[in-house]
Amino acid sequence: MGSSASLLEGVREDQREAATKRFDQLVQEGKTEEEAIVELKKEFEGVPADTATVKVLMVLTSHGACDGKDTGWYLPELTHPYYKFKEAGYDMDIVSIKGGATTVAPSSLDMNDAQNKSFWEDPALKGLTENTKTLGSCNPADYKCIFYVGGFGTMFDFAFDEDVNKFGRTIYEAGGVVGAVCHGPIALANITLSNGDCIIKGKDVTGFTNDEEDAIGLWDILPEHPDSAGKSCEQVLGAKGGNFKKADAWGVQVCSVDRVVSGQNPMSAGATGEAVVAAIAAL
Repeated sequence: MGSSASLLEGVREDQREAATKRFDQLVQEGKTEEEAIVELKKEFEGVPADTATVKVLMVLTSHGACDGKDTGWYLPELTHPYYKFKEAGYDMDIVSIKGGATTVAPSSLDMNDAQNKSFWEDPALKGLTENTKTLGSCNPADYKCIFYVGGFGTMFDFAFDEDVNKFGRTIYEAGGVVGAVCHGPIALANITLSNGDCIIKGKDVTGFTNDEEDAIGLWDILPEHPDSAGKSCEQVLGAKGGNFKKADAWGVQVCSVDRVVSGQNPMSAGATGEAVVAAIAAL
């Protein structure tokens, strides 16, 4: 292509393949080479790396039930952050602890919620939760952020899984962001940094509160944590050295300190996604 030099001038090296494909597409649509180059410069020239290449790893629980009671993950705690990340131009990969099909909490399937409806009624998006890769099969170096999606099932695997610890530590110590919402922040209690400290030590953090646990009435199946750390997010995150912050039950609460972002409950999921985007933008 005789115009390749003009086409690629000012385009970052890691964007050049995409720019070339876009050029071909514009020409096929009927634009002249000159018009296509003008359009490409608007789209690609000077695109900053931190908005063009951000990938977020969104992790789902693989736990579906306990003693006949549904657990699983909570739909708006995936969809609300997902669409915030999409608006920011990020690429998202959805994985789970064990891979394969995952269990969404039936009580979370509110199709009056526009973002839930948009995601769940799109076969391609819904399918991302039905044939997941394992967390452990991913490469943490590919991601700027790991986000632990909430749901009661997380209390049974996020809190104890070694890959949750490994990926959270690796992404954080590489300068990335670690986020979680509702019961998802129990993952933060499982992340031990290379210096031996829990990732939340001395940081403001939030998650599903004791009052909210009282309201849903599932204390009896919550697993106990070692060293008398307790059972709930509020108990365990505090025992691990976090400064636990909370709103009233079902109120919005988000904490964001030193690239660790947490949200209290489903009502906080969108705001948690926004806080993650802000933390990534500040990198």
